[in-house]
Amino acid sequence: LSVLEQKVVWELLKYGNILNFETNYKVGFYYVDIAFPQYKVALEIDGFEYHSSEDQIERDKLRQEYLEQVKNWKIERVPGWFCNRYPDISAAKVLRYIREVQNHPLFLKACLGAKQWYARDLFARGYKREAKKVLGFEEKDL
Repeated sequence: LSVLEQKVVWELLKYGNILNFETNYKVGFYYVDIAFPQYKVALEIDGFEYHSSEDQIERDKLRQEYLEQVKNWKIERVPGWFCNRYPDISAAKVLRYIREVQNHPLFLKACLGAKQWYARDLFARGYKREAKKVLGFEEKDL
């Protein structure tokens, strides 16, 4: 696992592995970074060094189309810089999608916690309007 993947895995493990996620999971011809096989959901972390060239961006696009259209998986992509700064929100992106599939209070707790931390960070950096928008979501919008 990369350092970025480890950060997100650590966040997911805070809630216990109730979702039975797996790392470097094979789906068809490809491996995904963090997978939730029973929900057919994966988190892909795009580090700058491997996902910045035009060729790699095109390969990622084709790979994602294959995984979503042929294998019927939902792929959530997170840029490496974002994952490094906000591993909790990166984990919550996947939990939010899974929550739509299976309503579970733990998913709501994870999404709410990540949202609050993100809003605090935005506010501290002077982005008050953006922070208010983040906090303005109702629980049903998560």
